[in-house]
Amino acid sequence: MSEELITSHSVVSEEVALAMAKGVRKQMKSDYAIATTGNAGPTKGDSMLRLELFG
Repeated sequence: MSEELITSHSVVSEEVALAMAKGVRKQMKSDYAIATTGNAGPTKGDSMLRLELFG
């Protein structure tokens, strides 16, 4: 996961979720992968979104 991708799209974004899923798929040599994004803390962090995205 590149820091540039997170900086340009936020940790809660479709682009980051898709990159995470693709990375897991490649590393595990699997046909499918699931990735979730979100903030674990009580604040929104760097995102204005209120929902998690799945990729």
